[in-house]
This record gives sequence, C-alpha cells and structure tokens, in this order.
Amino acid sequence: MHISPLHNLYKLSYFSELMEEVKELIAPLRIDLAGGWIDVPEFAQIFPGYVVNAAIRPHIWYTQQRVDFGVYKQGGGIASSTGAIMLHSLKSVIDHSYLKKVHCTSAEFAESIFRWENAMINFRIGRQDPYAIALGGINCLRFGDHGWHATNFEVETHIDEKTPEIEQLEKSLLLVHSGIQRQAQNIVEVVRKNVAAREKNHLKALRDIAQAGIKATRAVQKGHVEKLAEIMSENWDAQKRFAPESTSPEIDAIYNRMLQHGARGGKLCGASGGGYFVFYCDDREQVKKEAESLGLQVIVPEFEMKNILTLNGLNPENPDIFKDESV
Repeated sequence: MHISPLHNLYKLSYFSELMEEVKELIAPLRIDLAGGWIDVPEFAQIFPGYVVNAAIRPHIWYTQQRVDFGVYKQGGGIASSTGAIMLHSLKSVIDHSYLKKVHCTSAEFAESIFRWENAMINFRIGRQDPYAIALGGINCLRFGDHGWHATNFEVETHIDEKTPEIEQLEKSLLLVHSGIQRQAQNIVEVVRKNVAAREKNHLKALRDIAQAGIKATRAVQKGHVEKLAEIMSENWDAQKRFAPESTSPEIDAIYNRMLQHGARGGKLCGASGGGYFVFYCDDREQVKKEAESLGLQVIVPEFEMKNILTLNGLNPENPDIFKDESV
C-alpha cells in the first residue's frame, strides 16, 4: 500500500489547543533570480549548482474553500500552482487536527510538498518552489554532489531579515508580465529529451545556468546584490540556449526595450516561454512607465521574510529563525 509523503506531515504536525475554522490562509509566491533548472534532480546529477530565489508578496490566499491569486496571472512562472497546492495542503492538515500549533518545520513541510507533487511524475519537478514559499526570505539552495557534502541538497543560505543590501535588492526589482501565455510543460519535455540525448550545446547551456546560480549565491552571501543584475542576464542567455522554446521575437523585444529604459538586467521566471519577467532596475519607475505604455502588467514585489507557518500564526511561539532545516 502506497502512503503519500503528506502522511508524514500529518504525523509531524501536532497542535496544543482546539482550533476553530480557519477562514483565511496566505502564502507568498517566488521569483527565481538564477540557477533555475538545476533544482530538478536529474539535471543536478549532471551539473551540481545553486538556485537563488526569493519569496514575494502580494500574497495569494485561501478563503471560502478556494485559492484567490489576487493580482497575479496564473501560469506566470512564479510558482502559483505550487503555492495553491501548499495552501490546500495546509488547510487539510488544520482541518484534520484539533489543535493549533504545527510542530513540523517549514522545511519539513516544503519537502513533503515536493515529494507529494512528484510522487506520480517520477521527480520531474524541482525543489525550489515549495522551499521558497515555505521558508520565505532569500534562499541559496545547493543541489547535486559537489564532492565534499554529505547530501545532494542543502539550504546553504537563508536570509530572513532585511539588511540594507536586501532592501537595496528589493527596491531594484520589478515584475513585468510578458502578455504571453506560457507553455511550460512543453518546454520541460523538450529539455528533458535534449539532456537525455547529451546534446552538446544544451549541456553547455545547462552548465552555464549552474554557474550563474553559483555566482548569484556568492554575490548574495557577500552582500554584493548589485552583481545580480548581470548574473540574471547571463542566466537568461543560458536559459534561452538551453530551451530555445523559452523565448520568441516578442519576448526578446520586450526584454530589450526594458534594458533600454532603466533595467540593468533581468530574465523570465520559471521555465519561461512567457509569464513574468523579473528585472533588476537602475530606474524602476522608468521601467514601470515603459512597460505600462506597452499595456503590460507591472507588479512591484516586496520580499516576504516570514516562513509560511509563522506567517499564518501556526507556530507563534517558534521564532522565525532558520536553524537547521536542511534535508
């Protein structure tokens, strides 16, 4: 008999007071700044690397038995589907318990969601989405065997306070929707076939994505967040070579126009093919005005530094301090 990994979450979740009906739960979404694709286990086996991401608000929320995505367009490459699954799962945990305080860590919750999402699709989805949403803050996630680590996955750096450098980064970022509907699953299938065939150009591009993740991690760890602008663009260049289907003349035109009007660097989020750009801006207001002049949706993101359990008051006596939540 197969037992869902979420069963372990129920065993990990204990509560101390009777809970009334939960009327609303909230969750951030995530932007990936560099290294995306390396969080997919089969790709990390080829090129170990890092993913740097951030949890953002406005939040999405669960209320009246459904998820409301608020200002976000679904399928935008910012983990809205994983966010919805996590809210439904958290609501289910609460409904099946009669006490308030969850005693699993946010990382344990993330790992349960990752394993549950992948249970029926042979680990085709990466870890970065549930971890970004569950942990909150800024995350540098290590994937693959680097030769001197005991595990193939680790949350190497987790930042849950807004230092001056993190505030600088937050004020420099802007989300711009491309106006193009993503076909992410099609891109995933294409890149899997290319990697399985060991096609030289695609493998080099994957290696370059891994290198971008490493460079972004070091930049964040040293507080050199301004370097992320160039790294994001390097990652986007490698991303297009890895999956040519991830871009189009229309997407390239928007990207180039934003670079001409105040953006220093940027990339499409997620597997791409459409959805949201994240831009690092020298002049965010100028980029915003230019995007709006094209009729494109613009979102000014803020970092959500709290983990999803603290955010929802489910472990209020447990400080929102990341200690050892690695798997």
